[in-house]
Amino acid sequence: KRRLAFGDNAESFVASYKESERSLHERLLQAREVLPGIIPSDDVLLQIASISIGVGVDGHRPDITMMHTARAHAAFHSRNQITAEDLKVA
Repeated sequence: KRRLAFGDNAESFVASYKESERSLHERLLQAREVLPGIIPSDDVLLQIASISIGVGVDGHRPDITMMHTARAHAAFHSRNQITAEDLKVA
């Protein structure tokens, strides 16, 4: 549908997404500022390790990836701590 809308009227299509793109840009800039302050607690790190062990992954890279993803998700939602929701998404 989007491709058809773009093909029908590219100018109108771009204009229809301008506000949402600006809003997303602002949200990402705010997340970038919050991210350095999000330090995973020992409990969060243990939960990440437990999840990795539970699904049977090898090595520490999955843990690191999950931690980075959870931090990014928390920052995107303007939180300064990692929550269960962030871990679930990660």
